[in-house]
Amino acid sequence: MGNQDLHKAAFVLHKALTSPPICRHLLTSGCYRSDCAYSHDPGQKTCLFWVRGKCRETECRFMHGFADDGIDGFEQWDGLEWLREQGY
Repeated sequence: MGNQDLHKAAFVLHKALTSPPICRHLLTSGCYRSDCAYSHDPGQKTCLFWVRGKCRETECRFMHGFADDGIDGFEQWDGLEWLREQGY
């Protein structure tokens, strides 16, 4: 695997891990706020347990994969800077 592939993989993972958080009220009893700033679509959020290979849910509400637009914006992304910020 070349460096370009590693950078793309890091970019897709970065987008998955930094996507907007899911509304915690939606996950428990339901969100009734019309102005809620959090995501209400858990099916579009990558399951963080799945990323780590640890999801045990048979009916997980979160996506076991990455969004189709996961590579959008890659050309403008400074992956090396992000990796440095992560301590790599």
